[in-house]
Amino acid sequence: MLSIRNKEPWCFWPTRVCKEFYKLPGNAVLSGKYNFEFELDFTIRKVYEDKATIFAILPIYTALNYYNEHMSNVDVQTEDGMKWNDIKNTVKLNKRHKVNVTNIANGTITVKLDGVTVFEAEGFTNNDDPQMILGGGNFLYNDNNHNHCDLDLHEFKLSNDGELIAHHTFEDYIHDKTVDLTGNCNFIFKL
Repeated sequence: MLSIRNKEPWCFWPTRVCKEFYKLPGNAVLSGKYNFEFELDFTIRKVYEDKATIFAILPIYTALNYYNEHMSNVDVQTEDGMKWNDIKNTVKLNKRHKVNVTNIANGTITVKLDGVTVFEAEGFTNNDDPQMILGGGNFLYNDNNHNHCDLDLHEFKLSNDGELIAHHTFEDYIHDKTVDLTGNCNFIFKL
């Protein structure tokens, strides 16, 4: 398990770590032009602001946010602009949850929370070098939208066209990076 604490987010941005090693880096797949699915098992422990961001895909803002025990939401940047959906009475503090995000290339993006579809839209935005922030909504050097929280990550999986290309159980670390169990060097690291 990876325990992320206030103002200490982690990042899935393998091309930042070692871009020469990849045929197709894991973070590049998080774009509208690829078929992908990712699963993230998490537990929110504490919120410090009016909202907490569990994950955010940047620079196109796509995120799962927690406001309180009664309200969360999903924001997704599509080719037609920002789309969102409120999620009521689902995400709870100190309870383990699983979010699944599935994208069909140039088609539909679907978000499920604990097995229930909470968002669906057409045309997830394309981006050549996306980054996924975990436990915050933005990089620390930016002045806005941090939305930090205490967050425990239990497992992360990313597939492209049905092939598992990144898998983290957050048990093994090397040089402040979590080990990708697939051997593809799709590291998650502390910002």
